[in-house]
Amino acid sequence: MILTLNDLKNYKPKKDTYFVFGDPINHSLSPKLHSIYFNNNNIDADYIAAHIKPDELKEAIEIIRPYAKGVNLTIPHKKAIIPMLDFISEEAEKIGAVNTLVFNSGKITGYNTDCYGLLLTLTKYGCSLKDKSVLILGNGGVSEAFLYVCLKYTNNITVAGRNLEKTTEFCKNTPAVPCLISDIENEKFDVLLNGTPVGMSSTAEKSPVGINVIKNSGFVFDSIYNPLNTNLTVIADIYNIKNTSGLYMLIYQGLKAQELWGNSFNDGDAELIYKNLKNEFGFSKKNIVLTGYMGSGKTTASREIEKITGKITVDTDKLIEETEGLRISEIFSEYGEEYFRKLETQMTEKVCRLNGAVISTGGGIIKNSVNIDNLKKNGIVFFLNPDIEEITSRLIGSTTRPLIQNPENIKKIHEERLPLYKKYADYIISKNSTAESVGEILGITEK
Repeated sequence: MILTLNDLKNYKPKKDTYFVFGDPINHSLSPKLHSIYFNNNNIDADYIAAHIKPDELKEAIEIIRPYAKGVNLTIPHKKAIIPMLDFISEEAEKIGAVNTLVFNSGKITGYNTDCYGLLLTLTKYGCSLKDKSVLILGNGGVSEAFLYVCLKYTNNITVAGRNLEKTTEFCKNTPAVPCLISDIENEKFDVLLNGTPVGMSSTAEKSPVGINVIKNSGFVFDSIYNPLNTNLTVIADIYNIKNTSGLYMLIYQGLKAQELWGNSFNDGDAELIYKNLKNEFGFSKKNIVLTGYMGSGKTTASREIEKITGKITVDTDKLIEETEGLRISEIFSEYGEEYFRKLETQMTEKVCRLNGAVISTGGGIIKNSVNIDNLKKNGIVFFLNPDIEEITSRLIGSTTRPLIQNPENIKKIHEERLPLYKKYADYIISKNSTAESVGEILGITEK
């Protein structure tokens, strides 16, 4: 049930009543979160979502003031509410944003529980901020809460944004160092906190920073929780970096609101809510999966698609090399093909959780149907199928392909694998030109 301002005018509460105000509001998980909490604690109360536009906020507050127990606020009301408050907590005042209202004898106090949500989430994952180097991405409301928390534990803070002027203003009167996101490509940080919306459903195919920044971080936290696995956290997971989405932060900030409203909570509440909410989110966008024989142009095509669309791009062979610290040829020579294929399957299980990415695969990935099953969970499989003569011309003289040191093997292995490439492909792209292949792929996926 979502109420409007007119609905509020006629609403007659039958029990203790709480609200969440926002514009838009239909995406909010707060009603479900708090309903699970109420049910788990045998509390007879209502928590109702209300679609309140910016120019309706003051009137809406006055309508519910006589009976409301509490209100949560989301975009765009977190700052606009401040002049309407009777009291404001220290952290909310310093952050400049309020997400929780407590009503007491007609008086309203504003709080910000995002700080608490962040700290409890980091604690849950064993991440300390004390004296750590921290990278905060973005300069919006979420990042304001991040900065407030971080300043309590460390002065080694970098804030990266896409607008240097805004980021510099954001860091004003603090020891935090402002910079552009493009300036941190080769930097290392103990903790990365993403406060930007890049990676949400509408931009799920992207990451707020490049792979190099992610793999050089000690811990990665993404405030986004829809999708639950963003490309930022999946890449961190691929490189075995501890990470988490923003779902626990959402839960803990909501439970802190309950505490402010006079209701206690425990870890059992948080785990129950997480269990119920984590399945709310599926994949947002299909991956482009490129299969084909070695030399078919997968890597070149993936880079061109990345350049055109901004999609994050990964190469399964390259990821295996980086995470193992060995070249593919060295893995083959030292451990054998069977060992490599196990690594390949493990990597496929990870990369298939990406959203809207471009995944360039190794030539032999189709030898195990499990790999294809995983890739098709959230991917469209394209088989790049240039002429064998074109492939041969590209491969002759290669010293990095362990299976084709003998040129005669090129055609033989190609013939062996061709039926599998065709069997597993959603689309077959039979072009010798990379530009033509990319054009056909984008013509299919960008409709």
